[in-house]
Amino acid sequence: MKIRRGVIVLTLLVLAGCGTSHHRSSAAEWSSSATVVIDQLRGDVLAVAGTDRVPVARAALANDSQLYGLLVAFSDVAGCGHMVATLGLQPARFVTAERLLTRACGPLGRAGALFTKATTRADPQALVAAVREAATALPFLDRARLALGTR
Repeated sequence: MKIRRGVIVLTLLVLAGCGTSHHRSSAAEWSSSATVVIDQLRGDVLAVAGTDRVPVARAALANDSQLYGLLVAFSDVAGCGHMVATLGLQPARFVTAERLLTRACGPLGRAGALFTKATTRADPQALVAAVREAATALPFLDRARLALGTR
């Protein structure tokens, strides 16, 4: 159990420390890449949404299969800042989308930290808090997607 928790913590720390990109993309490339990031993050938040009650969170923390699924989703959630940074410098017409996506990374980063706490301490309340914090990013992700003008 300690080894598994250590792997989770290490994975999240590695993701948090990844570098950034400062290349300028074309409008089509940036929009396409941003759409992928938004859809991935939104899907990850929705994937963990059912773990927003203590009994369900307790069961998930005790089940290797469920915990693995949470780890995969929260790895993306915790890596939001890195994912946005790899998009490069946005074309001027996507400034609003980039700002909204960056705003989504605030609660997603906090959710990742809460997930780490939940797994290292076997704390179902922290997992519930992580899921609820991640859900607060959904309006920013949805607005960013709308600002891109893509479907």
